[in-house]
Amino acid sequence: MKVSQKSWIEIANEQVHIADVLASQGVRVPDSVRMGATKKVHCPFGFYHSDGGYSKAMRIYGSANSAYCFSCSKRYSPVTLSAAIWDCSWTSAAFRLLDDAGFKPKSLKERWVEATTPEENKPDLIVLSEALKMYCSGICNTWAVTQLDEVVADKLNKCLSLLNSVKTHDDADKWLQICKQVMSRVLTS
Repeated sequence: MKVSQKSWIEIANEQVHIADVLASQGVRVPDSVRMGATKKVHCPFGFYHSDGGYSKAMRIYGSANSAYCFSCSKRYSPVTLSAAIWDCSWTSAAFRLLDDAGFKPKSLKERWVEATTPEENKPDLIVLSEALKMYCSGICNTWAVTQLDEVVADKLNKCLSLLNSVKTHDDADKWLQICKQVMSRVLTS
């Protein structure tokens, strides 16, 4: 039986994409970020940077729904970024983000059914992603450097972004098999 409930901050970080928070501040965010890509953009706090925000100092990690500003030296989730922008607590930012997104919390009845329903044995997506990376390091002796290549990183990110569609162990087997083929082609070409 499940007894723990996610915090409002966790729920907001799941419901709102970091790209939407940045776009609301006028930051141009490529559509590929919502599909899991990693891109550099201008930081909304660029006016505090030593260069006044001229350079793209913030990297968005679409599949992780987070960002890191190399000038600010800070990692941001949708909630922490919103809290910094609005100068409020993380909880207040979470409530505001959920309200803006039109999120409706589950009723007590829905939560009861969810808590008393036996949990399915779902595949561990983190283990799957690590398995693919281990496979890549096994077929490529220079994986530590090669994984940073733009083409290789792009293919790996595309594979990892498809993890959200893995729901069963059969899906996991198919995903891993196909991604191994894709990465093998990229790494051996």
